[in-house]
Amino acid sequence: MNIAECKDYVHDEDGCFDEIMGKVLADVLQVKELLDVDVALPHIQLEESVCGDFLDCNIDAVFVGEDDAIHILASSRNGAIYQYFPWQIPRETMMEVMLQIEQQLKYTEEKKWWGIYQHFFKQDFQFWRREGRDLLYSLQMAVMETKNLKHNPFKPNGEKVNQIILQQFCRQWEYTINDIINEVNEGASYDDIRVCDNCGLPMSDGYYLGGEFACDDECCLALYNGDKAQMDEDLSHVDENGSDCYYTEWDSIFFD
Repeated sequence: MNIAECKDYVHDEDGCFDEIMGKVLADVLQVKELLDVDVALPHIQLEESVCGDFLDCNIDAVFVGEDDAIHILASSRNGAIYQYFPWQIPRETMMEVMLQIEQQLKYTEEKKWWGIYQHFFKQDFQFWRREGRDLLYSLQMAVMETKNLKHNPFKPNGEKVNQIILQQFCRQWEYTINDIINEVNEGASYDDIRVCDNCGLPMSDGYYLGGEFACDDECCLALYNGDKAQMDEDLSHVDENGSDCYYTEWDSIFFD
C-alpha cells in the first residue's frame, strides 16, 4: 500500500497518480480490520470527514459498489448524498483521504499487535503464577519472554512481530514493575495492588464490575461467564448515577 508514492505524483500530469491511487484503495479495501462490519460491501468510514471544495461536499467514506468499482461517498451541508469515482475528485483532496486512511491503518496495526502481545503476556504471567511464583517474578518473566518474541506466537509460521510496538508494550510493563518495587520498598504491601479478578494482572485501568475488577474486554467477558448480552446491558448504564459497572482509569495500580 504505497501511499507515500502517491504523494510524489500528486502534481504529475501523466496519469500515474490515478493508477497508483486506484491500486492503493483496492488494497486497503481488503483490510478487514478497516471495514465497516455493518455494511455488506467493502466500506471504509473515515474517522473525520475530508472537506472538499468541489460542490461544497465532505468526503465521508470509500467503498466498493455493486458494480465492483471503487466509489467515494460524500455529503453536502444540507444532507444530500453524492457518489463519485476517485478520479473525479481533485488530487489534493484524494491525497487527504488517503493520508487519513494511512493513519487508520497505523492505528489498526498497533491495535492488532498490542492485542497479540497482551494475550501472550497474560498467558505467560498466568503460567508462572500457576508454578507458584510470586506476582513480581511472574511479571518479570512475562516481560522477558514477551520481549523475545520474533513471530506471531498464535499462528504457525506467524508473521514477524512489529518491534516498535513490542518495545512500547514491554516498556509499559517495565514501568509497572518499577512502580511496584518502589512502592513496596517504601512500605506498601502486595495486597494493596489492584489486580484483575480473572487473570491476576495488576491494573491501572479497566472495568469495575460491582466489586470485581477486569483488566480488559476478554477478562470482563470471562467474569460474566461468557454472557456478552448481560455484560453489554450492565455497561450500557455507565452514564447513569449509581451505576456500579463501568470502565475507568486510576492514578496507580495500588489502592488508595
